[in-house]
Amino acid sequence: MKKYLVFYLFFLSIAYSWAQDPFIKSTDVKSGTPSRIYSTGNDGWAIFSYDSLKLSKFNNCGEFIWGKKYTNTQIIFGLNDFIRLNNGDFAMMNRIEKNGVDITLVTRLDPNGNVIWNNSYGDSDFNHYSYSLLEDNSGNIFIYGNVSHISTSPVYNVLIKLNAAGSVQWTKFYDHGGIWGGAITTSDGGLLLRTGDVLIKTNASGNVSWSVRINSLSYYYLAPVEVSDGYICSAYADGGGEMLFFKIDKLGNQIWPDAKRINMSGNPPALRNHPNGNIAAVFRAGLTTKIIELDKDFNLIKENTIDNSLGMHGTSLNFLPDQTPIIGGLSNSGNLFFARLDTDYKSGCDLSPPASVISPYLYTIIPEVTNLISANFSSFQETMPMDSFIVNVNAECSPAKFLELGIDTTVCEGSSVTLENKLPFTFKNYLWSTGDTLATISVNTPGNYILTVTDDCNEFILTDSILVTVINTFPVDLGSDDALCENDTLTIGDENCTTCIHSWNTGDTTATLFVDIPGTYILNFIFDNGCVTSDTLQISESKCECDLYLPNAFTPNSDLKNDYFRAYYYCDLAKFQLSIFNRWGQEIYSSKNVDAAWDGFYKSMEAKSDVYAYRVEYTPILKGKTSKSIVKSGTVVLLR
Repeated sequence: MKKYLVFYLFFLSIAYSWAQDPFIKSTDVKSGTPSRIYSTGNDGWAIFSYDSLKLSKFNNCGEFIWGKKYTNTQIIFGLNDFIRLNNGDFAMMNRIEKNGVDITLVTRLDPNGNVIWNNSYGDSDFNHYSYSLLEDNSGNIFIYGNVSHISTSPVYNVLIKLNAAGSVQWTKFYDHGGIWGGAITTSDGGLLLRTGDVLIKTNASGNVSWSVRINSLSYYYLAPVEVSDGYICSAYADGGGEMLFFKIDKLGNQIWPDAKRINMSGNPPALRNHPNGNIAAVFRAGLTTKIIELDKDFNLIKENTIDNSLGMHGTSLNFLPDQTPIIGGLSNSGNLFFARLDTDYKSGCDLSPPASVISPYLYTIIPEVTNLISANFSSFQETMPMDSFIVNVNAECSPAKFLELGIDTTVCEGSSVTLENKLPFTFKNYLWSTGDTLATISVNTPGNYILTVTDDCNEFILTDSILVTVINTFPVDLGSDDALCENDTLTIGDENCTTCIHSWNTGDTTATLFVDIPGTYILNFIFDNGCVTSDTLQISESKCECDLYLPNAFTPNSDLKNDYFRAYYYCDLAKFQLSIFNRWGQEIYSSKNVDAAWDGFYKSMEAKSDVYAYRVEYTPILKGKTSKSIVKSGTVVLLR
């Protein structure tokens, strides 16, 4: 058995539709703040670095495709957002200083990172602090944040609606400003805004539907997440010592009697909708990165912790179209990294810490009054210079995979053996020396069978071979199926193998068997090498003689007694012919149906009382075979 490990010096970029291998890869892109990772469909993902304004595109194998860096000297870093739009475009949000105030800058990019439009939005009387950039199902874009008047005390929450071309449709103020927050579009076409512990539900026009306050000793500002029966939002308590999660229904009513508390400290992460209806997030648990999936009621479904000896800290989670999880984050050295995980969130470099514990925490939901104020904000076209850059990628973790077809094997003549990888690893491509491309093949001929496999990114191939030897035997021959005569016996068997064990399904071990009962008989030859051959013989019950009786008289007088002349038979017949003649040799009746009978009529008239001759020819079936034809002649008396 020979093995080969051959490394390719080239890679192929292709779209995948199967479960892909996990890995962790680092880049040389420096970033001081968390990144945002988004699936770009079947061709990979993109990562955006907030503080460097760098957008990098990678394929499904983590290979660099293109990089774009955006430059605007007016940008004030610290409050921003980045999203992928429904049509595959991207949009990023930043703050810039314009005419002495801070306003919001939104840039729309095509799927290749090229600028489509770049506009700022604001008013000379307000400083802007924008937190969330959103898109609804119609392609409208929303900016959510806070605004503060430059000369008076009011601070408002602000919601600005743009069309897909970036033009302002309307601007709304809400009077719960001054606290950081986030927002989401909701499945009913509206929005859910969060400002600290206040949640404001609006319709598609920005009008308030309801608002509530989370009444607990907690604080935080991340956007909520929608599940099938409500909304879940996060918070922290005890100065960041506890992570909390609250749930309300879609009318703002409290669902959980107690909040859910996870035994981890720090700021809670952004919750993401899993394509399967659950929610998931990347938790920074001390010095480790933990990915947790929960159902809509916050029951723990899956979790995994990535080995932090690699110095990787995940901050952003998303999913590919086949539900493969991807995460992005920062290394200890401040470099961006990304990981493609398996469906259990494993990377191949994982730890097994104690399971997360979810416990209750007291809270209540109370109604809140929200006042709506309409406003008018202007938009301004801005410039956004763009340069290309190169990203170098290094593999940090890729689980080893092995191919093992097993030891050389033998197969009995007439049988087959299944060949497959004996180890629990799957591969993307399989190629056998037979030309088959399945993971498993069945063979029954001798030879050296070679399997070559490649991983999903074609970075290397593994090859293994196995020698199959066919052991010669000879078959059992019990002959053709036979029939057993009544009160008779048959001798069946095969005496050609003098060195093997004979084994009948009756339990007998002789070469021949005396049979006096119909049934199925199986004889096995068991050879010294363990091979077995067999044959089956079906024995049926059959008559070995066939009598056919015809009466010598009948009385067709309709008294229901002996009214007909017919043949009576006691075996199966292959052929039958009965003919009746009058005394002048004229045929007056003929039939090939053995069950037919003469009623004593000729040409619809009663035949007279007389002596008639008959001739019958029939072919019986004996012991399952057609015998020779038999001819009988005689006379019958018709009496009236």
